[in-house]
Amino acid sequence: MIISNIGKLRLRVKFGELPGNVVLQKSEANMPRKCVVNVTQVKPVDKQSLREKIGTLSGERMAEVYDGIKLVMSIP
Repeated sequence: MIISNIGKLRLRVKFGELPGNVVLQKSEANMPRKCVVNVTQVKPVDKQSLREKIGTLSGERMAEVYDGIKLVMSIP
């Protein structure tokens, strides 16, 4: 996952408690502070609209994001 400035990262860490969401720690994936990947707001994005790369998640963290998406979409 390439994290861009148009991504659905939330700085309101309380969303991290919701099922499926993934909390990122400060400096993880180059984040300036603790934030949350909100898997309930996934949508397609045209690559042309990406302005800058902020960071990249590890394979392990991406697996958590995929698991969260499968959970909220009821995919086995």
